Amino acid sequence: MKKIIRVIVIDIVALFTADKIASGLVFQNELEGLMLAGVALGVATLLVKPILNILILPLTLATMGVFKFLTNAVTLYIVDLALHNFQITGFNFAGLSSKYLDLPAIKLNAGLFSYIAFAFVISLITGIINWLRK
Repeated sequence: MKKIIRVIVIDIVALFTADKIASGLVFQNELEGLMLAGVALGVATLLVKPILNILILPLTLATMGVFKFLTNAVTLYIVDLALHNFQITGFNFAGLSSKYLDLPAIKLNAGLFSYIAFAFVISLITGIINWLRK
């Protein structure tokens, strides 16, 4: 039970943070939509992601885990199809510039690449949260 709650809370935080980093995630009824999408993503992470990991195991082994975030893209797509109050309308990252790091602005229209981009961002955020948690 603790694991289920932990995964759901981490997914809610990851969705919220990804929405603040790049626009394109749409939650109807703001907080209620975010919570519902986070719960749905958490449940999909626990139920669907292990099956997808087995299906893409050859690709994961061939690329040494580089494309593991593709399971998150498929999971996001499934959640988008299942919920009417959550959708991905595109990926718009304004860019980041500092003395040590320069990330260019990225704008992707709705479609496959926006799911992949948000899946990458959410994978990065959940990975950092899980790393900090341990």
